[in-house]
Amino acid sequence: MANTKISGLTPSVADLAATDVLPVVQTTGVGPVKMTGTQIKTGIVGAGAVSIAALKTLTASNTLTLAGTDSTTMTFPSTNATLARTDAGQTFTGSQTFNGDAFNITSATAFSPLFTIWNQTASANSAYCILQKTRAASGAGSAVQVNDVMGAFLFRGADTGGVLRNSSYLEAVVTAVSGTAIDSGFRFNALGTTSYVSYLVNGSERVRFDASGNILLGTTVSPTTGAQCLTIETGTAATASPADTITIYSTDLSAGNTMLSLYTEGTPVSANTTTTNLASRIAIRVNGTVYYLLAASAA
Repeated sequence: MANTKISGLTPSVADLAATDVLPVVQTTGVGPVKMTGTQIKTGIVGAGAVSIAALKTLTASNTLTLAGTDSTTMTFPSTNATLARTDAGQTFTGSQTFNGDAFNITSATAFSPLFTIWNQTASANSAYCILQKTRAASGAGSAVQVNDVMGAFLFRGADTGGVLRNSSYLEAVVTAVSGTAIDSGFRFNALGTTSYVSYLVNGSERVRFDASGNILLGTTVSPTTGAQCLTIETGTAATASPADTITIYSTDLSAGNTMLSLYTEGTPVSANTTTTNLASRIAIRVNGTVYYLLAASAA
């Protein structure tokens, strides 16, 4: 009987059953890879080579199309896992560690991207956002130094040319380092000649620090001149003061005229013991009663 090359055989798999198992001849010393009739009929072996190491099994329970770059290696987890996708929202369980120089989330939707840290434990403790700093991985040389920034929140915006510019930031700066503690200062920095830092309560601004160093209480209007001044807007007059305190506020002496007002603990004003009258006097309200400080020009 004449020998017939495999390439000369008539190609036909019509008589193969789905459960038939056929060996595929391999290199000497390597055991055969078994293939079922279904695998042969569906064309698992195409124009390119399919390489499966000896005694290894590749199971595909669904029809899949794998695409990628030639000679790319994909390393799968060491335990059973579900792979995440990059084009839709995913839920991750367990503690996650990301190593890299940037973590960027981009969105064109209003009020997005949204970063939520949610704690659902029954204890009194809640979620924490930790920003930490060392000068090395661990051990000697990792200690921070005075003036090191341990963490910051930086706010940036695009200028009229579309270039992102630093605008304001919050940061913690090291002030002292010991074997048991790190002292720090917490700084707010609003950049620019018209910038300010303010505190709002229930949507209403209560305190503002302007670019000139003025402190504004109850008002958003800075003095037209001056720096490092305290400006107080007239509000509701105090009728009591906590123990061991003095309350300073502004009240109207008459329409268009405000005056410095105080409310203190106890009775701080003594009865007048002289009848001296001076031309100049300063009105001041103390505990609800208006008094005048007599003043004379310097000699």
